[in-house]
Amino acid sequence: MTYLQKSILRITLLFLFIQLSIALALAMKGHSQFIPNVLGPAILWVIYTILEFRFDVYIDTYVRSIAMVATVSDCLFGYYCNYYLTSGIFDKIQHVFGTYAAALLVYWLIIRWLKQSYSQISVFILVLALGISIGAVYEIGEFLGDLINNPVNKSQPSLLDTNLDMIGDIIGAAIAAIHAVYRERNKVIG
Repeated sequence: MTYLQKSILRITLLFLFIQLSIALALAMKGHSQFIPNVLGPAILWVIYTILEFRFDVYIDTYVRSIAMVATVSDCLFGYYCNYYLTSGIFDKIQHVFGTYAAALLVYWLIIRWLKQSYSQISVFILVLALGISIGAVYEIGEFLGDLINNPVNKSQPSLLDTNLDMIGDIIGAAIAAIHAVYRERNKVIG
C-alpha cells in the first residue's frame, strides 16, 4: 500500500468514526430518524474509496477533506445539535458550504476520469453548472422529504426557504467555480 493510499485510508477511517459516533449519539438522543442521513454518506465514501483504490484514480486531499467536513458539519450541527430547527441561518450557510464542496468534488471526479484539461471559462461554467444542479437536486430531495415526513420546521416555513437555499447554492457554486479556475490557472489541479 502506497503512502497516498495509507493517507486516504486514515482520512476515510477518521470520517467513518466521526459519522458512526454521530449516528450513535443521535440514537442515544432518540433521533434515530436522522441516522440514514448520517450513515448514507459514510457508506458512499467507503464505496468511493474502494473504487478509488481499484481504478487508481485519486481525488485531491483538499477536495476530499472539504467534502468530508461539509458532511460532518451537516450531520453534527444540523442533525445532532439540531441547528436546522433552531437556527435561521445555519441552513443557508450549510447550503453555501455544502454546494461549494460538492461542486468541487464532482468537478474533480470528472476531470480525473476524463483525464482532459479545459479552458478557464469552460472550467468556470462547468463547476457553476454542477453546483447549481446539485443544489437543485438537493432542494427537490428536501421537498420530497418534507412531503413524506411532514416536519414542523420553524426555520424553513415556506418557499422563502427554498429560494434562499437556492441563492446559497448559487453562491457556493460560484465560489467553487472561482476556486477551480484559480487552481487550474495555478496548476494546483492535475
